[in-house]
Amino acid sequence: MKLQLGFLLCLLAAILGACGSLNDPCEIDSELSRYVAQVNQWTGDTIKLPLAKIGFGEVSGEAIAVCRALRLGVKGKGDRGVFKQILVDRATWDSLSDNSRLLVISHELNHCLHGVKDHDASGLMGAYLDETLDARTTITEYANRRK
Repeated sequence: MKLQLGFLLCLLAAILGACGSLNDPCEIDSELSRYVAQVNQWTGDTIKLPLAKIGFGEVSGEAIAVCRALRLGVKGKGDRGVFKQILVDRATWDSLSDNSRLLVISHELNHCLHGVKDHDASGLMGAYLDETLDARTTITEYANRRK
């Protein structure tokens, strides 16, 4: 309950404009923040609304991580918007190399920030756990093609 209340307060702060960039994020798990910062440095992306959370959580099926949409509304007041969160499966994350972790974070940021689907033509979205891929080269090249 306490965690849900904290997240709702974070979303309220987002609505009021209290967060929205990598320098002032709503909620990025401290363990994931260095990977998010590294991907951001390579791509020039910024973490902005509607992305409100990047953290560990329950991920269904065989997925390692997921970008989920959350609709925030107030009864009788109408829709307040859709916010997104990236949730990463803790057990799988712990078994990944740093290279794979960077590719997973980049993969999910592409979903949440850019609306890219898994089956895009670039190859990155479908091959993000290929240990032969160099994360920096792959992420940078993909970001350049996306622009």
